[in-house]
Amino acid sequence: MTPSDPIPVEIKLHQKRKTLELVFDNGEQFELPCEYLRVFSTSAEVEAAQQRGQVITGKEQVNINKIEPVGNYAVNLHFDDGHSTGIYAWTTLYSLARNYESNWQDYLKRRSQAGFGLYSVPKEPASNSSNHKSLTLLYFISLAKRVGQDSEQLEVPATIETVAQLLQWLRQRGTIWEQHFKEQKLNITVNKQFAKEDSPVADGDEIAFVPKGI
Repeated sequence: MTPSDPIPVEIKLHQKRKTLELVFDNGEQFELPCEYLRVFSTSAEVEAAQQRGQVITGKEQVNINKIEPVGNYAVNLHFDDGHSTGIYAWTTLYSLARNYESNWQDYLKRRSQAGFGLYSVPKEPASNSSNHKSLTLLYFISLAKRVGQDSEQLEVPATIETVAQLLQWLRQRGTIWEQHFKEQKLNITVNKQFAKEDSPVADGDEIAFVPKGI
């Protein structure tokens, strides 16, 4: 670590949201999913598994139950699945935060290639709340069974302004989403009003997806 490297001035665990909030001394703020920190653990066993081409899976519901300081340069994160051997230096945490999007897309790609298609993407970290929109998504009939849930609260990038852009973003979640989240396969409502591809999407909207032909 060099004198110019950002260091966290606040580390706050949000167990209900399963996220770790980081505020750095350069003013940047992020909220990282516990799952993301777990699958990108700095532990020797995780790094060895990655070198063998293995993909860490099954951590969708993992949480952090303890944060232990390591000197003045790192923290040891204790996860509720028993994993507690990763030491996260300040430079590591900052790199994971700044590179979340590319890291996570690479992970999803490797996960899909390994045959794990169905997946729920964790909330993206944000430097401030204005960078995201909070949506309520509802899934009906066979679609609920396909995605494994009938509803979810989801934060998406603020750059998503239309139904078409939302569908494109959702299709990045894996094989199941690629197959079933195409506009021509779904009836879509925004706040209980039928919507089209160019219909706007705003913060706080409720969006429902119903398979066509039922």
